[in-house]
Amino acid sequence: MLKALGHPVRIKVVNHLLARECCCCGDLCDGFEHSQSTISQHLGVLKDAGVLTAEKDGTRMLYSIDPSTFSFLETVFADMNQMAKGRGR
Repeated sequence: MLKALGHPVRIKVVNHLLARECCCCGDLCDGFEHSQSTISQHLGVLKDAGVLTAEKDGTRMLYSIDPSTFSFLETVFADMNQMAKGRGR
């Protein structure tokens, strides 16, 4: 999941989707300087990593943020933060 979020275009996609309930690839392409195939590829990586969910709507896919993603990441980082504090650094 962290690797999937490590790309600047994917961070932009996530930020775009956080501001909306859902969005299709074509709508995302309007706000990016990348081809539809590039955006689609990034959406696939984010979906495979569990960051996004996808729901078929006729001939298009609607992507949205998986709400459990950030709860999971918050827990992971909270645990890491506690471990780091325990080391006294």
